[in-house]
Amino acid sequence: MICALKTETYAGGKHCGKMIRLTRTSGKGGSIDVQVADMCPSCEGPGYVDLSTGAYNKLGTVEEGWFEISWYFID
Repeated sequence: MICALKTETYAGGKHCGKMIRLTRTSGKGGSIDVQVADMCPSCEGPGYVDLSTGAYNKLGTVEEGWFEISWYFID
């Protein structure tokens, strides 16, 4: 499973390939580990992460839309 970080957090590729642990902090909860694969120029707000479809579906549903998360690098 992969994700994209906002451009500032991606830091010119410094974090590409690193793993992060995401925890859903609202609703049903849950945690997953994903690999940083790209930057997301349209991502706004502190801590924003754009998830691949597979990663997103582990934590939420399309019907729900947005949900709150916390995350940190694990490697």
